[in-house]
Amino acid sequence: MKTAARPNDVNQAKVFKFDVRETSNTRDSKYVLLLNDSNTAIRDQMKMNALVGLDDNLAEVIGFEKIQNDPSLLVAT
Repeated sequence: MKTAARPNDVNQAKVFKFDVRETSNTRDSKYVLLLNDSNTAIRDQMKMNALVGLDDNLAEVIGFEKIQNDPSLLVAT
């Protein structure tokens, strides 16, 4: 899990994507980018930048508000 306080910082998306690409071959994990969307909505472009080229089952972008409403989203399955 990677967290970011600025939900629309494209550099955070790039770092997340790089980390997933570099480690996914050696780890059997689900990768999550958790963004602070308490004051600012997450733009679709941010999600696209973070996930482009990654398998849909490998990584996802979630806003903190969604986790507050359903903490079970962070439970490993």
